[in-house]
Amino acid sequence: MTVNYAVEMITTELQFQSRTAIVTKYNAEDSDISDDGFVYTLDGVVEYKHPYSAITSDIIFSSLYKEMLYLCVQTVPLVLLETKGGVTNIIRNVDADWDIRTPNTPVAGDDLDIDEILAQISVYRTLSYFGVSSYSQNAKELLNSYKENLVVPSAEDVAVSLAFRFSSDGTVWHDAYQAGDIYFSIGKEGVWGNNIPLAGTGGVTKFLQLSDVPTTYVAGKIVKVNASGTGLIFADATSDGATTFLALTDTPSAYTAGKYLGVNSTGTAVEFKDAPSGSNDELIGYTPTMPYDFGSDTTKQFLELTANTTFSVALNGTTPKMTQYAIYHMQVYLNGFTFGFGASQIKTPSDMPTITGLEYAIIFNIMWDGDDIFVFNVNSYA
Repeated sequence: MTVNYAVEMITTELQFQSRTAIVTKYNAEDSDISDDGFVYTLDGVVEYKHPYSAITSDIIFSSLYKEMLYLCVQTVPLVLLETKGGVTNIIRNVDADWDIRTPNTPVAGDDLDIDEILAQISVYRTLSYFGVSSYSQNAKELLNSYKENLVVPSAEDVAVSLAFRFSSDGTVWHDAYQAGDIYFSIGKEGVWGNNIPLAGTGGVTKFLQLSDVPTTYVAGKIVKVNASGTGLIFADATSDGATTFLALTDTPSAYTAGKYLGVNSTGTAVEFKDAPSGSNDELIGYTPTMPYDFGSDTTKQFLELTANTTFSVALNGTTPKMTQYAIYHMQVYLNGFTFGFGASQIKTPSDMPTITGLEYAIIFNIMWDGDDIFVFNVNSYA
């Protein structure tokens, strides 16, 4: 983790905490709080300045370094190990093989001189030191996890069987660190472990660098979950799924010119069929006299309401003007009045919109199903 990134994390959290406190205490508007979140100004007068505004970058550097030294006492930072007899300043002894050297003080532009996970703990502990108490438990849990998984190598392991390698892309490796390297790996007796991101690199940057995907691309293959459900593989493309409408299992196998698409008589699939008798685009007008009798002879028209009106239907059982299951489009101009549907023979969808009081037209469709009239697809136009 770079020093700059650590400082940015701490500063951002302090600004958030300060802004939250000001909003809670003064019910302040965002425009009255300074960009850094520390100062509340009302009518050009500073009303409140949060104590976090006094925390400078130098104070953050100092606090980070104090926490790094604390961690050197609490656990073993592997990057700070020094073999016995070295000349580097030593902060404490580890065992017969190793001492822990004193970490370098944080400098802007450099990396924090400590293990990546311990750098994160240093950030959390610094925030806790500044009063953001919620980070105290986070730091404690991370430190416990680090200690539980820590294995201090012996000097013999390092000299004989342990090896390190570095890479800029996770595939091409070399023994010594070079500028641009973002991974390292630890090997023991010729067997190399997983790629480990170097401090401050932000992890993998390519798909193939993930641990549960193939290591190389294969032309023409597709990405597929493996048989055990534990990772991804490259596999041949298959034709398992339909790619056209006709290839579906509940549709016709061929198109028929001039036919309409509808549900079959058993309600289990769709099929092509002739249009219902009568035109699906037939406009049926009605008069304000309610109920409207489709069995009577009425001139087709659009209705312009002159009073609040409820629309209901009286069907003539012998000579209905509506053809069963045909769809009819109707248009009404409200002109400020309320338009509703009667409860006797009208069924309306559960999401039927309220139609009231505005000067606009509605177009709705009705269908006689042999019993009730079903009203659906209501659209309004200002």
